[in-house]
Amino acid sequence: MELMNQKLQNAACSLDRHGYCCINAAIPHTAVRELVGLLVPLAKRELRPPLRIDLRHISSPSTSPIYQLNRPSEINPHIKASAAFQEIRNMLEMMHLSCHFVSDALILKDGPHAPATPWHQDVAYDTGPSDPRGGLTVWVPLDAADRVTGGLRYLVDSHRDGLVRHLTAEATKVRYIADDTMPSSTVHETTSRPGDLCIHWRTTVHGSAEVRGSHSRLAWSLGFELRP
Repeated sequence: MELMNQKLQNAACSLDRHGYCCINAAIPHTAVRELVGLLVPLAKRELRPPLRIDLRHISSPSTSPIYQLNRPSEINPHIKASAAFQEIRNMLEMMHLSCHFVSDALILKDGPHAPATPWHQDVAYDTGPSDPRGGLTVWVPLDAADRVTGGLRYLVDSHRDGLVRHLTAEATKVRYIADDTMPSSTVHETTSRPGDLCIHWRTTVHGSAEVRGSHSRLAWSLGFELRP
């Protein structure tokens, strides 16, 4: 318990200072197994091919897609009753982040060579956020996520710039930051495993790496809005 308290204290400091934080071994193994049991069957049933996001026009050429299923917790209500979901809520409270759950998405990068996700801010997809930081995103890897398998990458301190100009790919409605408004900052490549969490403000500029080789990477993304 003492170790976790220290982890959460460090995470809260990183989130405030740099706009993101990563917490290793945040979710117990039993809760991870339960979550995998809920989300992986849903991914196999729903993600090929209902919502395909083809990024070939704004990233390196690829024949492999990215699939996204919005609001899986509405399809299977047991997801919000899972131990992992409760752990995430509890950790946010312990980090003194008073917020409520808004929505979630299940995202599959299906190798080989699934394209990189372009630099963007989650708030660019929101309408009228009540907080200038646009709320929070909690990103939960269900597979290893690193430089080979498409790990998250952040622009350090980019949450301080507010919403910057994005372009929209008409065919897919994917939003990405225009070159002339791209913030200048250090890139931090993350490495995460099942049980880890990445948390960022919705104004934090981030993306994810291309999947190299035949790997696939499944992740669960949760959106939270800060309470007034």
